[in-house]
Amino acid sequence: MESKNIFYTRLKEECKKRNLSINQLERNLGYPRNALNNYQVTGHCPSGIRLIEIADYFDVSPKYLLGLLEKESHLDIINFFNGLKTEEKKKIILVSQEWLINCSISGNS
Repeated sequence: MESKNIFYTRLKEECKKRNLSINQLERNLGYPRNALNNYQVTGHCPSGIRLIEIADYFDVSPKYLLGLLEKESHLDIINFFNGLKTEEKKKIILVSQEWLINCSISGNS
């Protein structure tokens, strides 16, 4: 994978996972036509704001899109919880119970 195009390569991979074309992504995000395809031609990376918008859209880290991380860095809550030690799980459960009790007493959710 050529380093100057790693952003575009990962962008295409994320689109492919979702059966989405680059042009569809541009429309979904409200970008002008070929705004994202230009990154393939120039080898440049997007601005910080655009990078965050794209990362949020795909639920991945901006660092992953830029090639600074090898793997996607998001964890869903179940995988996160399952990766904890027993004592850590107990603490989370206790905090959650306290929160639920406090919410039910105050009428907030």
